[in-house]
Amino acid sequence: MALLPNLTSSPVDNRLPSSPALEGGLCAGSASALSIQTLLTRRILLIAAVQVLLLLAIAKWQLYPDIEQLQNSLNSTLANNIARTANDSLTRSIHAIKATTSVMNDNPGANDSFQMAAVRLLVDSQPAAESAYIISPTGRIDTIALSSHRTNAVDGANRRGLDMSRNLLFLKRNRTEIAISPVFISSVSEQLQVAVTSPLRFGALLVLELGLSSLAKEVNAPVLGSDISVLITDNSGQLVANPDSKQEGQSVMLPIEMVNALSRPTSTDITWNNQRWLATSAPVGKLDWWVVVMRPAASVKAPVDAIVRLLLFANALLLVFSYSALLYATRSMQQATHTLITDAQLLEQGTIPPEHHFRILEWQQIDASLRAMAHALLYRETLLKQSNDALEARVHERTQHLEEVNTELNRAMQRLRSTQDELIQSGKMAALGSMVAGVAHELNTPVGNARLVATTLLDRSRDLSTLLATGRVSRKEIDQIALDFQYAAEIIDKSLDRASELVRSFKQVASDQTSNQRRRFKLFDVVRENELLLSPRLLKAGVTLKIDVPPDLELDSFPGDLGQVITNLVENAVVHAYADQPGGVIEICVRPQGEDKVLLQIVDHGHGIDGATLGRIFDPFFTTRMGRGGTGLGLSIVYGIVTKSLGGKISVDSDVGRGTTFELELDLVAPMRP
Repeated sequence: MALLPNLTSSPVDNRLPSSPALEGGLCAGSASALSIQTLLTRRILLIAAVQVLLLLAIAKWQLYPDIEQLQNSLNSTLANNIARTANDSLTRSIHAIKATTSVMNDNPGANDSFQMAAVRLLVDSQPAAESAYIISPTGRIDTIALSSHRTNAVDGANRRGLDMSRNLLFLKRNRTEIAISPVFISSVSEQLQVAVTSPLRFGALLVLELGLSSLAKEVNAPVLGSDISVLITDNSGQLVANPDSKQEGQSVMLPIEMVNALSRPTSTDITWNNQRWLATSAPVGKLDWWVVVMRPAASVKAPVDAIVRLLLFANALLLVFSYSALLYATRSMQQATHTLITDAQLLEQGTIPPEHHFRILEWQQIDASLRAMAHALLYRETLLKQSNDALEARVHERTQHLEEVNTELNRAMQRLRSTQDELIQSGKMAALGSMVAGVAHELNTPVGNARLVATTLLDRSRDLSTLLATGRVSRKEIDQIALDFQYAAEIIDKSLDRASELVRSFKQVASDQTSNQRRRFKLFDVVRENELLLSPRLLKAGVTLKIDVPPDLELDSFPGDLGQVITNLVENAVVHAYADQPGGVIEICVRPQGEDKVLLQIVDHGHGIDGATLGRIFDPFFTTRMGRGGTGLGLSIVYGIVTKSLGGKISVDSDVGRGTTFELELDLVAPMRP
């Protein structure tokens, strides 16, 4: 950078050379860029959204459960208190009727006025009492007193002498103890009542009727808050006490689902009178009654809703304040940014921008960097022009040299392709030659057997002629000679059939490899034909070939090339995998791969291939048996046939001491050759 003062003192120091790289300006990416104000606004809105979501999450999973648990606790406490109140009310009624019963039993000869006074005192002492009366042993009402706070117009005098002999209170009365009846419609008041009964001497019955509405008002008296409602129900779902004035005097049964929900020990959500309630139940003493405290579900969540609304409002105010402060703070930043953008546009047009003095240190550093970059670009442009001239000369020289080298490479490639084709054809002819020797050796066995048996047949026929000439031929001898003839004929037939099969397989393989014609064929037949021709070589090496090929799998390909690949891979396994060791097994497995491919595996369990050798086995002229008959062309020819002629892929996997697997992935329909 020491040269910059000299450059800036020249007549063109304040101008930068135009460059095609700068055409289009600094705004090439403005379509996707954002201003500082927009970017910060989005960040603030994102933070506000996260705060709102966090607040709602806390309300849903923390505040609402805590409030609901608190309300459950309050409802449970209130239900237990009201249950004790209801139980105390019934207990007072029981004590009162017990005291009245004791007085009446102690004064059996008292007159009607005494009984009327006792019954009246019993009614007036109980706030929930509607009436009290005595049923005679014959089942009729002798004495009756009505509560003074009754609102209906029932006259007690009209109820005296009323026949109660068929009433359940009288029929099912407890003759020894005080009892509490279920909810029933009173014959006296014609309203829903609960009766406390006590037996008197000589079979009479003292009855104290408690009104359901009065009982409901009594048990609802200690409830705080107008939004809380209290019900008393028995186990069957019949309401014993209901504060609803619209349903006063009516028999109300709770739905079975509601009864089941209220029997749980915890609070539960129920629907009653078309409204959702949070209900908690508690048993009333030793009775089969339940006190149900209900609070509207909306009022349970109201405090949390108010808190959430307040926090949301506060968050909105904070957002407005933050955004206002942001607008004020970004105004000066936008002005400085606009100045720097103008300087960058001057730099783009080839002019060195003037120096500015900003109040913000970072903007001051950016301005200095822009001007330093402008001077550096001017200096580097000069060096680049000099280097470009030298480079053009070298490129021209190198281009001529590359053209000459390319021409020579084309000639070498043509020679290499020609040599490769010749090697493949030589490999085919060598394989055919080896097959001819093997077939010739293999044919000697069945032909020799047939000739030996034919000679035996000739001798036996002469023996038969001699026996016939003597005229002393037994049936046993003729049968024996016939059996010998039949056995010999079978041996000759099998030997000739074996020879015919070998000749046919050889002709087919030889035709496929020499003509190299495309045709449809069954893969099993090609593998089987090559197995027959390889059998002499395998037998000599003591190697067994196992075939697992679907019999109906058809290919539209080149059977000659495929047969040569199989032959070379099997020969390679015999030579390398089982060298210096007797016997062994080679497996040929074929499995379909999808709808248009097939996987052919040739597996041995021999010596295996080490890692250094495995990467070079397909290289031409690479062999581990140099000087011992190895040419290094077998696997190279296999690779060329599979990847070019058959249009497939070949891979190898091997572990030292565990064997080698060659995998060929072939198309069911081979690609067309060019």
